[in-house]
Amino acid sequence: MEFQEAFDKAMERSGREVSTIAFPYVDLDEAIKVADAIFRKGGVPLERDQISAELNTAGGTLSNKLSAAKQFGLIDSQQGRWSLTPLGYEILDAGRTSGARAEAFLNVELYRRAYDEYRGKLLPSPAGLEHAFTTFGVAVKQKQKARQTFERSARAAGYFPAGREDRLVAPVVAPTNSREPEAAEQEVGPAPGSPTAWQRQPVAPGMHPFVEGLLSELPEARSEWSMEDRAKWLQAAAQIFDLIYSGGRGRITVLADG
Repeated sequence: MEFQEAFDKAMERSGREVSTIAFPYVDLDEAIKVADAIFRKGGVPLERDQISAELNTAGGTLSNKLSAAKQFGLIDSQQGRWSLTPLGYEILDAGRTSGARAEAFLNVELYRRAYDEYRGKLLPSPAGLEHAFTTFGVAVKQKQKARQTFERSARAAGYFPAGREDRLVAPVVAPTNSREPEAAEQEVGPAPGSPTAWQRQPVAPGMHPFVEGLLSELPEARSEWSMEDRAKWLQAAAQIFDLIYSGGRGRITVLADG
């Protein structure tokens, strides 16, 4: 059970007001750090304690970050493991991050409602926006937190044009195809501590950085590699192929027979 859901249920049992519209307790930049943590481990599905160790975060703070990353559409969970979605991969790709951030922002129910309500209009004052949020379904005691996180996320997603924060404007995103390599180097993995900063490193000509990262996770030949870990690597490969190649039909499922 997600932290926000558990919190709301506890509040409901106590007879206190709970929010009826979904919104994250941390902003988009913090959610991207969760996606980046999974990517740094090769993009394979990770258990909660593995993400906790990578982020050096635990308890309710970790739960809030996982919940936020899921609401933004960057990660998903299955059988106790968290994995990157196609949008999660895109938001870490320097060539696609702008469009992915804009899409992730609107994946949040509260943010989509606010965008639809105020598209082409001036935003109200902070107090007015908080009041509007309560009419959308945010609990009164959570309205300030919801508004502050909304503003930080809108800023991170590019919805405040030219530094103006009095209106929401969808960012202009140029259509992009799969990036071509530049000579013998290409942008690869985010630098530590900065999920959207990419460093220049030489890679094999024509190889997409996601494939480069995937191959870097292969163990040494003739070393021990469990069947379960092989299955996780292959499933990550299938997700990456869905993202960077077109023309595929159906779905690849990898099962570890052990």
